[in-house]
Amino acid sequence: MAEATRTFRRSDEIRRRRQVRHANPKPSRRKRKSISMPSSPPVLTRDAAMGEGWKNDKRRKDKHAKGTRRRYDVALNTQGAEIRLPSLPRVHVGWRAVSFVLASTLLFVLYQFWDSPNYRVDAAQVHGEHLLTSSQINEALGVTGEIIFTLDASTMAHDLVDKYKEISAVSVRLEFPQTVLVTVTECTPVLIWFQDGELNMVDEEGMTFPPRDEITLDGYPVVEASGAPPQLASDEPVETEPILPDFEELADELSLGLPASGKAKQLLSKEMVAAILFMADKAPANSQLIYDPEHGLGWRDQGDWIVYLGDIQDIEMKLHVYEAILQHLKEANTRPTLISVEFVHAPYYELEQ
Repeated sequence: MAEATRTFRRSDEIRRRRQVRHANPKPSRRKRKSISMPSSPPVLTRDAAMGEGWKNDKRRKDKHAKGTRRRYDVALNTQGAEIRLPSLPRVHVGWRAVSFVLASTLLFVLYQFWDSPNYRVDAAQVHGEHLLTSSQINEALGVTGEIIFTLDASTMAHDLVDKYKEISAVSVRLEFPQTVLVTVTECTPVLIWFQDGELNMVDEEGMTFPPRDEITLDGYPVVEASGAPPQLASDEPVETEPILPDFEELADELSLGLPASGKAKQLLSKEMVAAILFMADKAPANSQLIYDPEHGLGWRDQGDWIVYLGDIQDIEMKLHVYEAILQHLKEANTRPTLISVEFVHAPYYELEQ
């Protein structure tokens, strides 16, 4: 009886709970939706043909973009009214086109400089010459008809000195657009040395150079030598090389003038040149000056006798001794063939037989 009563109470309790549950239902729980992140897109591969097609497509788009025109719409004061201006094409200039234009312009300018007669030299303007002529210097330079941009002042100075040894210094200057200025300094001859059938002009320093024409021989004393001068009897002639200094100050000219020393040969000493000039001044007019390696300097008198003064030592005293001997012979009414005062303390003479 007690067992049946507990079962009844349990069943009543369960029934009561069910009734309460149906009377007050509990809110249902919201279902959570799971959001899944999208997976990374699959990796696609393409071959060379696909890549080339993509590139061609991009090129077409770029070409289309280049060919498009810009449209300009201008609003008017009236509401809702506007005017459309003519469209302008988009112009794209590449670096290749710019380089081509610049190169073409440069070539055209160079051609104009090269072909224009305004830059061709007619003839060099020469200053300072007295033995040489302007035409001789222009012939040596060879600048007639040449373009001034192709000339070199230093080279022309060297060529001019090599051609004419009587030039002791030269300056060549190039001035834009077609002027060549040449200033020369020539050796000044004071006598002529005639030896072995060859004429050479000698300046005060004893430097020698050949004459260019017969006109330059007039007015200079001539020494007829039967042998080489004493100081060069066993030595080779000394030749000085042209010396060009460094560049001078930069000026407006296209090129610089560069002075250069000459290449004249040293033939006589400076003292011997002075002695010859002194002897030529004291010798009788129209006498032929002579030099003999054994007897030294002297002259051939118009009276057909020979006078020897020896070396250049005491030449003034030797002339006084000579005049005294000649006066003595004239008083004795004798005619000499040779008078030698080579040794001032032991002069002698020879008479006609």
